[in-house]
Amino acid sequence: MASKQAMVAFAALIICLLLSSGIGVSGQTCYYIEENCRANADCTKICSNQGYESGAICVPNNTGSTHCCCVIDS
Repeated sequence: MASKQAMVAFAALIICLLLSSGIGVSGQTCYYIEENCRANADCTKICSNQGYESGAICVPNNTGSTHCCCVIDS
């Protein structure tokens, strides 16, 4: 179970890094909302409720938990 969670967290981190660095996706940055999430669907709902409609990713934060990256089109 922990291995699966680590794998999902790693994949989410890679996706976030790709989004924030612009590799393959241009003009997108993240607005982070400090809400615990288990899946991208959690963040889609959280970000949508805050008015962010361009996508969302559940990513690890620096406290060992997770938070939402709401994609912002710039």
